[in-house]
Parts: sequence; structure tokens; C-alpha cells
Amino acid sequence: MKILYVSNTFVWNTGLKSKGAPSRYVPMQRLVERDHEVHFCFPSLNPEIHGADYEGIHLHPFRLPLGLDYHKIFGVSGDTFLLKLRHKVLGNLEWFFYQIWGVLYGFKIGRKMKPDIVYAETEKAAFIGYLLSKCLNAKFIVRSYAGTGDYYKSDSIIWRIKNIRNIGAYWLPADRFIIARDGTNMNLMAERLGVPSGRIAHWRNGVDFDIYNPDGDIRRKVRARFGLNEDVKIILSIARLHGIKRVDRLIFALPEVFAHESKSVCIVVGDGRQRQYLQDYCKERQIDKRVIFTGLIDHQSVMDILNAADIFVALADYSNCGNNLWEAMACGKCIVTLNNCQEITQILQPNVNAVLLPEDKLAKLPEVLLELISDDERRMKIEHKAREAALNSLETWQQRADREVGLLESLIN
Repeated sequence: MKILYVSNTFVWNTGLKSKGAPSRYVPMQRLVERDHEVHFCFPSLNPEIHGADYEGIHLHPFRLPLGLDYHKIFGVSGDTFLLKLRHKVLGNLEWFFYQIWGVLYGFKIGRKMKPDIVYAETEKAAFIGYLLSKCLNAKFIVRSYAGTGDYYKSDSIIWRIKNIRNIGAYWLPADRFIIARDGTNMNLMAERLGVPSGRIAHWRNGVDFDIYNPDGDIRRKVRARFGLNEDVKIILSIARLHGIKRVDRLIFALPEVFAHESKSVCIVVGDGRQRQYLQDYCKERQIDKRVIFTGLIDHQSVMDILNAADIFVALADYSNCGNNLWEAMACGKCIVTLNNCQEITQILQPNVNAVLLPEDKLAKLPEVLLELISDDERRMKIEHKAREAALNSLETWQQRADREVGLLESLIN
């Protein structure tokens, strides 16, 4: 089987090798392991991404006009009017040229390798994938990583007009829509827009349970890396620093936490347009010495920090049920998150394997964090139960990838 992926970014969603979520990489790697031919067509200016092959995946990078690059446009920190205007103008240009160049380069590659399936990575690549599938007589898949909470707004006509580029993907006659099951109910939005439920694969991401490392050496190694004493407690956030991820909710709670105890820090893993704003806030409140922003780091480093942390916090508006939460459970972390979607309550039980805060009780976050920092016995009980729930409820990445590979194989058999 030959699969042509069309994407607006690299195999790893940050545009950098081994940095970001594995949701995209793992299923493709599993296809390669099953002796399928995988080609990946994407725009990039990144010099780290070069050569014709990445772990068996055939890469086909191309450059957009004017040096436009998604990660350079939206990776600039800050939230001022001028930056928003810059994002809007350059983002629209990048989208426009990507639609044209994506079709041209995708057809050039597809004509040579003759794919059985054209796989559009994200809604942004859907129209490109549809045209290529028609021109190349191939099956057509659309992948949605959800995460935006669009279902909750999709009844609005004004919202639909403003977001026509994304929701238009669900009006295309794809053979299957693979939609992340992360609490945003994007499967219901797809049905609301006319996609038959039989064409939707609504799956949770998998988990690599081997990331769990309770060895005390990891705790010491990570603390030494950041110049911390061994008895310091680590509060951890792993998320993009913008929009609905709402890392600001955690940052705004920290002054009160730090005012009442002196042996904890917060590590913030991730990057985005809110980073400068959050760093400025920490300086103004004189907590910048106890809040560490790592930016984008490789996946192994993220897992080391996760294993070394004491409390994992996720306070997004809609999409807390993603890779980061599942990995925190797999690592046996004490999780603090919002009780704001059914996916959460299907896996996590309040005060058993997690601390679940209703959104209208967010003011209690400092109190919750202080209690967990001071009560080692309670925190460790929650950690044990979180790990147990992960083992009993979640798929491995191999199981999740095999599920997707099986779906693709069924389309051409």
C-alpha cells in the first residue's frame, strides 16, 4: 500500500525533529514497519529537516513564496495588536500559497509514486488532499486533531462563515474522517455538518507506557538540570502557550501558592504567542525565579521532566483529554485538571485518581495546589491510582496505530 500524506507542517507537529506530540509520527512509523510506502509532502524552511528519508518515511519538503512558514508566523511570542495583525496578514498569505503549492507539489510526487490513499493531515490540507485523490484516483482520508472546541460554537452562522476554511473540510466526500477523541466533541460537529457517523473514526490517542520511570535518579537529574534542591516540589504544565490551553490560569495562581510555601517551582514546557506575556507577569509579581519556561524541547526531555514532577496541571477550556494528560497518567502523576467534559469523567474520578476542579471553582486552585504540595501521602495515593487507571483504560500507541493501519488497509482490500 502506498500513502501520500499532505500536511502544512513536519512529521512532528512542532516542525522540529522529535519535538511535540507523537500523534502524527507514530501511525506513520507503524505503516513503515508493516512494509507500506509512506510519502510526506509539506512546506518547510527548517534546515534541520533535510534529506529524502526520515526513519523510513519519504520526505518531500517544499518552500512557499516570500519565505512564509507556519511556525515562524505563529511561533512569535507576544499578544499585541501589531502582532495579531502580523499573524492575520501573514497567516492568510501562508494559507493561500499553501493551497496552491500543496496541490502542485503533491501532484508532482503523486504522479510518480501513484498512491492508493491520499491522507490530509488536518483540515487545512483537506482541499489539497481531495483534489489530489481525484486526480490520482486514490482513496481520501482527513485527519482532525481537534483541540479547538469548535463543536460548542458551530451552531452560529457567523462562526461558520468566519471558519469556512476549516469546517469546509467536513463537506468534502472523504472516505474516512479520523478525529481525535479529546473531549472537544469534534465528531459531533462533523455529524452536525453532514458527515455520516459511519465515516468517522473517533479515537483517543495512544500512550507509550514505557515512558514511566519512577527511578529517583531522574528526579535528581532534572532538579540538577534546573539548579533545584532535591526536596523542591515541581508543578508542571505541558501545553502550547496560547488560546484555549489557558496556561495563564495556572500562572495567575502561583503568587498565592509561593507566598505560603518556599519549596516548590513551576516548570512550563511549551511555546507560543502568550509566552512573553506570561514571563512578564511572573517578573511583575516577582515569581520569575520560581517559574521556569523551557520552550520547545525534545520528547525525551519532556518525559524526564514529567517523571520528575510532583503535580501535573491542565486547565484548558475544552481539550484537556490529549496526549499530555494520558502521558501524565502513565507516569503516575498527581493530576489537577478541569471537570469540564465527559471524556474526563470516563477516565478520572475526583479525589481518587485526580483532582477535578469545576470551572466555577478555579479560585480554589491555589488552595488545592498548596494542599497537594504539603500532603505527600494524599498526593502519592492519587499518583498510584492515576497510573492504575491509565493501565486499565488507555491503549498503547502500537494498539492505536494498528487500529489506524487496519482502517487504511481495509479501504483498499
